[in-house]
Amino acid sequence: MVISTVKSQTYDTTFYNEDSGLTQWHVTQMLQDHNGMMWFSTWNGLNRFDGKEFIAFKSKAGDGSNMPTDRIRDMILAKNNDIYCRVDETWYRFSQKDGKFYNLTVRANRILNSVSHRQTKFMKGKEEKLFEMYDRQGNLWCIMKNGIQKLTPSHSPVKQLDQVGHSSQIRAFFKDHKGQIWISSREEKCIYLFDRSLHFKKSIPIQASAYTIAEDAQGQILLGCKPEGLLIGNENGFQRCSPPLDIYDIVTSSHEPTWIASFQGIFQLKGGKLTSWLPPTAPQMRFRKIFQKGNVLLGATTEGLFVADIKNKKFILHQKEANRVNSMSSSACMNILEHQGHLYIATESGGVNEILNTNLLDKQLRFRHFDMSMGLASDIALSMVSLGNNILIVSSNKLIILNPQTGKSRSLSKHFLQRSCRFSDATPIRLADGRWLLGLQDGAIQINEKALQGSRFRPYLALTAISIENHPTLYHADALNKITLQTDERTLSLSFAALDYSDPHHILYAYRLADDTEWHYLGHNRTITLPELKPGDYELLIQSTNADGTWSNNTRKLSIHVTPKFTETIWFTLLNLLTIITILAIGGYTYYYIKRMKSQQRETLEAYLALLHTEEQEQKTAQEKTSKPQLSEQDDAIMKRVMTFVEEHIGDTDAGVSEMAEAALMSKSNLTRKLKELIGLTPGDFLKEARIKKATELLKNTNMNISEIAYMCGFNDPKYFSKVFKSSIGKTPSEYRE
Repeated sequence: MVISTVKSQTYDTTFYNEDSGLTQWHVTQMLQDHNGMMWFSTWNGLNRFDGKEFIAFKSKAGDGSNMPTDRIRDMILAKNNDIYCRVDETWYRFSQKDGKFYNLTVRANRILNSVSHRQTKFMKGKEEKLFEMYDRQGNLWCIMKNGIQKLTPSHSPVKQLDQVGHSSQIRAFFKDHKGQIWISSREEKCIYLFDRSLHFKKSIPIQASAYTIAEDAQGQILLGCKPEGLLIGNENGFQRCSPPLDIYDIVTSSHEPTWIASFQGIFQLKGGKLTSWLPPTAPQMRFRKIFQKGNVLLGATTEGLFVADIKNKKFILHQKEANRVNSMSSSACMNILEHQGHLYIATESGGVNEILNTNLLDKQLRFRHFDMSMGLASDIALSMVSLGNNILIVSSNKLIILNPQTGKSRSLSKHFLQRSCRFSDATPIRLADGRWLLGLQDGAIQINEKALQGSRFRPYLALTAISIENHPTLYHADALNKITLQTDERTLSLSFAALDYSDPHHILYAYRLADDTEWHYLGHNRTITLPELKPGDYELLIQSTNADGTWSNNTRKLSIHVTPKFTETIWFTLLNLLTIITILAIGGYTYYYIKRMKSQQRETLEAYLALLHTEEQEQKTAQEKTSKPQLSEQDDAIMKRVMTFVEEHIGDTDAGVSEMAEAALMSKSNLTRKLKELIGLTPGDFLKEARIKKATELLKNTNMNISEIAYMCGFNDPKYFSKVFKSSIGKTPSEYRE
């Protein structure tokens, strides 16, 4: 950027060409559309410029346009924000809705050829400058022979305080009871004295570097120096009144002792006597600022926030904690401010912390953080002071105005100040006429309070690009108010730009989804990505500052609909539910069917086994037969033949399945299948069950020994009989008989 002067007006000049992203250095025309976007026609397409990025739109083969080349010689803005472009002698319409060029009728061409009005002014007789125009902010745009030139008006609201050395780091400002202004610097070993109207009076040599200035009840000026300690005097001179100390702050009161904060600890000055207040066991800390509130003394130290009970001399050091979110955001404290009944702590790298406790002597203080995650332009807070309902925060290279009630802030940086500033940690002071004095690393500046309000310009927030999943990026996004993502699309990236051309590099951005309670601050980043969106409807909100750092009421809303896959719909859920119910029903039916079948098989088995009786049971045969399950005549006949075989061969050890099948007039396989169906057992198992049944009757009703019973029931080994009997009944034959 170059500073130039045109007709006594100072401008910041910026030049754009192909190195800046312009597609061709030969620019033929320019305009600003209804939303504030700048457009440039070139011999290599139509260029859109949002302040930071050029995007080119060109015709393509097969797009339906008859444009033979992209050599655009002229352009006119349409009422609907489309752009008419002339290629050679033919006009075409560029649609901002879809980013395409369209053919026009012969009649439309004749009408456009008759339109003479352009936003630009032809610079006749100018060799380097061809056209110029002013945009809505007063920036002057010029089409040059080899590119584009932008001239931004420069109005610096700050004024250097010339009487203070320009190579001196300002350490302190002070206004005494007469309204006189005292200023100290680190390099110049003197005090600068001004009257209440900021007219320079004199320079007072002190042969020391004063880091703080105060006034006692008697009107004496107290200087805290490093390493010379305490100096007391007036505009006629100062005397040293303490041993060597590194003093950073002095707090005086008409009815309390004077407090002195230093690298060596805290001291009290009372009756001309300086005494150490901290106990010898207290750790050594550099006290940058101290603040008294009733019986509580607070100190901003390099190790944390020092809070002490003055009466009992008990103190607590509050620091940044690894496992507590509402602890301090940084242990390095810079300043303390009471604003509208609340206490705020400026930190070196954690922004500003507000104390939330009502009792300052609580063992654990809770803090609210104002930092970059909350929209602050910087986390560095060197000093701060009340500015009406706001707090003026001095950062390293900018001023930040914070409203602690709303959390909103705005930054005043290089664009607003119209110069690069590196501020010192000196607390600013306000003069009676509304001017503020601020300390720099290289002098002091003054600025009017009205100027701190910044620009009221509200830039239009344009959507400049949209990328969905892995599809090509769409640059004609600004006309969209709603986006629909298909079933295979879940990730969305958006780019945007606030159209403030005065200094777009200082614009800040933030976004949130409508359901979010907090804004997500992006800094200068102009792109967001929403990954893996779940099906549903969303509303995305985007907002920005202007170039002066003022958050504008320019919220851009975008509706997003994510189409669910079939597996994500309610119908799929209902189908799954129906499937589960069906499976459970089938499973339940099958379970009860099998249970019923097994019950029937067991009943059939028991009924036919009951036919194998001893002589004592003969009288019950008729009754047992009537209780048999009903079988078909064919099945009953089969079972009768099987039972006859079993009764006749129950003691025959050689009787087997083959013989049983022959007796039943069936093959072995058919007999096996039929018995499994009727009683749930194979022929072999049924024969075994019948023999065990017979054995139980004999054990109960006879005195035969176990071996005899085994042989009578078809077992040729009594031991094997005992094993099979126990496996079936759960007891040995002897145990059963007992």
